[in-house]
Amino acid sequence: MLTRLVEEAAALREEPYDSPKVKLWKQRARDFVEGEYGEAYLKILNQTLFFRRAIVNRMQGQHMHREAMDNAITFLQELEKEEPVARSSPEPADTALLRLEDLHPALMEHCADLYVAGRLADAVERSFRVVRDRLRDLTGYETGSEAFGKGRLRVRGAVQPWVEEDFNEAVRFPTMAIDRFRNEKVHTSDARIDEPVRAAEYLAMSSLALHMLDQAYLTGDR
Repeated sequence: MLTRLVEEAAALREEPYDSPKVKLWKQRARDFVEGEYGEAYLKILNQTLFFRRAIVNRMQGQHMHREAMDNAITFLQELEKEEPVARSSPEPADTALLRLEDLHPALMEHCADLYVAGRLADAVERSFRVVRDRLRDLTGYETGSEAFGKGRLRVRGAVQPWVEEDFNEAVRFPTMAIDRFRNEKVHTSDARIDEPVRAAEYLAMSSLALHMLDQAYLTGDR
């Protein structure tokens, strides 16, 4: 499996850094390393894959992607010399209700690596920003109250026409909550997001909002 991961990594060096193929490979590599060698080696792999600078343009992002894949290849090749962790019993079945890869694709692109690297507050804040950016792209306004008000934003998905207003109000409130949470966490020195479950709950809220906004339209455009 290690040899296969190395070969795949080499083939993905020239793949766009934000390609779904790259994301899937990273997830497979992480799952394998954690399962066979343990959490300590997973942390090392995450460090090799982490972009240490903000992406300014696609050329820079692609350069950092090549560096990360080269580092991962070196790490996996060295890992072949290590002994896998002995297991006393089979791993329990994965019964998680929501896995990282189940999040909205925009969050997988912008937030997943931060979460895996343990930068929980950054991952959550970035997820809030992704929602606000989506609202702005749709309406010119980045808060839920203005997007659904001045921006004339509506969302398809109500089960019947007579509950459409209730449905849209239900979608509006999470986007407003995200805006308030963002203000609270960005403007304090301690964001109080220091454990993975709470951070995952915030990410799930952002993911739900984005999935809803995938069905958005402006009044008069329907």
